[in-house]
Amino acid sequence: MDVLYANEPISSIHPCMDEYSGYRNIAPKATITCGELAKDSDDKYLTDGLFSLYKNETEFIRIHVKETLVNGTSTFAFHFNKPHTVRAIMIYNSKNEEDIFKKVSRIEFLCIEKGREVKKVIKNLKFNEEFYRVSENGKDIRYVTPG
Repeated sequence: MDVLYANEPISSIHPCMDEYSGYRNIAPKATITCGELAKDSDDKYLTDGLFSLYKNETEFIRIHVKETLVNGTSTFAFHFNKPHTVRAIMIYNSKNEEDIFKKVSRIEFLCIEKGREVKKVIKNLKFNEEFYRVSENGKDIRYVTPG
């Protein structure tokens, strides 16, 4: 399904189109396995090419542009049928205060280095606190910048 998104001012970082940046989204080429998801959620929303960014959404967006939601902690694995060169990884958070996460505990890459398979790890990847605000108790999220 084609969905038109118009340009408008945004307050968070988004990738340039691949024709200009050279960056490509390889996630749709992956087979995804994941841990427990929230009720009525689906991992297909990770690679459907649609961004859930707008809090003031239309009925059409509410029905067709979904987020993959988890309860607590979960694991996502992207399996590719061949090696890919990866220069960056972009993880989008939720637009909804009740669904955001403040960090990704661990990202693992299986890499080919000098002809051998090696594991590379990023630990405790935190999201920029400028994109969300917490209450005085430090626990409740009061506002999040979509994206």
